[in-house]
Amino acid sequence: MRYSKLRKLHKTLAALLLLTMVSTCLFTGCGAAELLEGAENQGEEQKQIVTEVSVAMERVRSLNPVISKDEDSYHLFSLLYQGLFKLDGQMIPKPELAESWQYSSDGLSLTITLKEGLRFSNGNALTARDVCFSIDSYIMALYGEGTLYSDHVYNIQKATVRNDRTLVIQFYRADGVSLSNLTFPIISQAEFGSSHYKATHTEAAKVPVGSGQYKAETVDLAKSSRLVPNEYYSGTAAANTLVFRVVPHRSDGPNLFAIRDVSLLLWKDADRETGLKFSKAQTQSFPSAETEVLGFACGNEILQSAAVRQAISLAIDSKSLLNSYYYGTGVETASLYFPGYYGTDSAADAWPYDSTKAKELLKNVGYQDRDGDGKVEDFKEKPLQFRLIYCEESESRRLAAQRIAADLEKIGITVTLKGYDADGYRNALAAGQYELFLDGYRVRDAYDLRPL
Repeated sequence: MRYSKLRKLHKTLAALLLLTMVSTCLFTGCGAAELLEGAENQGEEQKQIVTEVSVAMERVRSLNPVISKDEDSYHLFSLLYQGLFKLDGQMIPKPELAESWQYSSDGLSLTITLKEGLRFSNGNALTARDVCFSIDSYIMALYGEGTLYSDHVYNIQKATVRNDRTLVIQFYRADGVSLSNLTFPIISQAEFGSSHYKATHTEAAKVPVGSGQYKAETVDLAKSSRLVPNEYYSGTAAANTLVFRVVPHRSDGPNLFAIRDVSLLLWKDADRETGLKFSKAQTQSFPSAETEVLGFACGNEILQSAAVRQAISLAIDSKSLLNSYYYGTGVETASLYFPGYYGTDSAADAWPYDSTKAKELLKNVGYQDRDGDGKVEDFKEKPLQFRLIYCEESESRRLAAQRIAADLEKIGITVTLKGYDADGYRNALAAGQYELFLDGYRVRDAYDLRPL
């Protein structure tokens, strides 16, 4: 998770404090790393090369990328399918199926030429017709039950085939045409009988056909699915086999390490370290795009003062928040985005904890303790007080809200906490029944940074 203190105005809201989730990859026997049990006899960690990796995943309902909405299916799709472009480690789009591309002068259309010799995992040619069929199917799903890739295609008006390798995509608006949007999986037109209806209504529990680094050898969505290297993949060939084993809950994964039934697990829960307390699993953590936000209602006259917002930010001990209530699963950052996003170097706290400076800022704009009761008041002796709302369904968020209130009390600000269930929280937020709110924020994979 990432924690940041950022000044950013957006309509009537401002956000000064952010927390972004860090995901952890746990692995035992994955790649060249073998489970450490038995290593005591050798005096060092034992390692061996393995060619089959077992990955724990929660159950998914479909391997049809057009209609699936399950998170774990998203990860499977990145292995089974390719997009016109893919995102690198810094979330920068790089060509995958596309060889070249050219925007029109008005920015409302994009001509794309595909690489030569592209094939699906069944050996059939992948052409511009498959790409246009895919785009049309995602658009149809957008206006139906929705899709994981709704945000990617909402601005696409239509796609037209020029020839086997060339297509033209037309957009409604020129401010949402980032190449990052074109990372959705390209499906086979032949697999769905050239029917958009089938593409948007077929669960595809059968073996899917894609062009990714892997192909599905067997599929059982209730138990396990086996992925093997795709001999027709246009990039570097895979060297191992992946077996995705269905577990009731992700937290069950570490229990399967000891019996070698699972060797790799992606785990995002903030309290995951508790589940790993007695595990010898090796871990690799990396920042995600999910962020916790302390926001401000800038329609409030007091919070329109940048000095007051800065004082609040300086008064909150972000390091203690991360370590105590988010289990240390976060990093500090000086921007909305995780460190390294689009090459940014933001691994710092823009507003480091300094309660003394916070008090000075409040005093400079007229808020100080005038009667010695530990509370700051304005010139009319009215105390400075705010309502902080949050969704109480998140235990980490509930505890963090309490800590934030305690930190603000130390500089004389009175905070009234109000927790809601998910629906109640959304209603309170929409009705403006707050001065401060603690919420979640996610940077979309296809976030278009060109206007910045």
